[in-house]
Amino acid sequence: MHTTDRPHKCDICGKGFKLNFLLQKHIRIHSKEKNHICEICGKAFLDLSSLTNHRIIHTGNGQSYQCKLCEKSFSHKRALQVHIKRHTGERTHVCDQCGKSFHYSVLLQQHILIHTGEKPYSCELCGKRFRQKACIPRHMRIHTGETPYPCKICPSRFKYSHHLLNHMKSHDKEDTVQKEDVSEGL
Repeated sequence: MHTTDRPHKCDICGKGFKLNFLLQKHIRIHSKEKNHICEICGKAFLDLSSLTNHRIIHTGNGQSYQCKLCEKSFSHKRALQVHIKRHTGERTHVCDQCGKSFHYSVLLQQHILIHTGEKPYSCELCGKRFRQKACIPRHMRIHTGETPYPCKICPSRFKYSHHLLNHMKSHDKEDTVQKEDVSEGL
């Protein structure tokens, strides 16, 4: 089955992602906390990979290539070229079975598993299999009972963000009913 939805939603801005790790990376932009500091020049970065790439400019062993759009640094020109595709929307990695395209080959490789049916990752507790390793922590909530998504209106908590979003619709309906009750009383 082919789906174009983006089940992993940012609770802050509502932007959706197909993969949970992309959501986790996105969430960092809201906090703007640059906790990864270069010990040589003091420049701060949102994530460790950006800091690691930046450090190369201090070693003198190689050249650093910086994106003019977001200032992210890369140790290889090819890595910068691939990164720029994210800004331009260019998708050069195309699935030969369905024509869907991707920015990165790793995303194409993950997508191909949909066609092959292969699920290379499994839960150590119950054996359930997954196409993506990133699905396992989410699945583990079934075993741990963890409910990291609290409702801001009532005491309910949820294992999954989409369950919280569905729950929030019930509060919207309650609001509508209450408004109708008030307007009928006028």
